[in-house]
Amino acid sequence: SSQAQAGQVLDIACDQLIRLDFVAAGSVLNWAAEMQNQGYSLRFTQLHQLVAVFFHIIGIPEHAKVQATIA
Repeated sequence: SSQAQAGQVLDIACDQLIRLDFVAAGSVLNWAAEMQNQGYSLRFTQLHQLVAVFFHIIGIPEHAKVQATIA
């Protein structure tokens, strides 16, 4: 298996993610912030539009790119 390198963009496909509660979203935010602090660039892709809006509301775009699926 390959290991991610700092500075590399890590794509996280979210096409199977339909809903997310507030506690879980907070955990995602904390993880994204920690990964950014370690020098990684995250990109959440294929997000349902409502989940993408939720990610924006809680501040994930400050630590990672968020790309909604266009329906």
